[in-house]
Amino acid sequence: QQPLKIFDRAGVDINPLNPIDRLDYLRLLSYTWADQCDRLDRIKHIAPHQTTMVEQADAVDWLPNRLSKQRNGTLHFVFHTIALQYFPQESKDKIAYALAQAGDRATPERPLGYMSMEISDDLEGAKLTLQLWPGGQVHDVGRADFHGRWVSWVHPT
Repeated sequence: QQPLKIFDRAGVDINPLNPIDRLDYLRLLSYTWADQCDRLDRIKHIAPHQTTMVEQADAVDWLPNRLSKQRNGTLHFVFHTIALQYFPQESKDKIAYALAQAGDRATPERPLGYMSMEISDDLEGAKLTLQLWPGGQVHDVGRADFHGRWVSWVHPT
């Protein structure tokens, strides 16, 4: 097996924080519950090494453009955590449409993956779902703690 090579990373947020900026870093820490020392430790460890700048935009407008930039021989992978619950239904529909359109364009040489971590039911943690194109197969791949303390993967049968 060859090591995973990441060609590019991108993120989007309506009001992104830059963890390298001192004031944004302090704001990020202030959003984290003071009694969750493990989360604070992760932020303190990761923030100084952050190299991917999150673009300021609406995901509904940003995603279709981003999905149009697929290169041969690479998997284009979209991932979000606990995000969709904050979007209005119209925005959710537009995001689903953009993913479906990109999925229709996917080929074995230019595959697409979409993984989401969202609240789903009364089970512990958030549901991890993976959809892969071409084909559009949907896989329930596990559950994860909302704050990154654990992941429980589903083993394929």
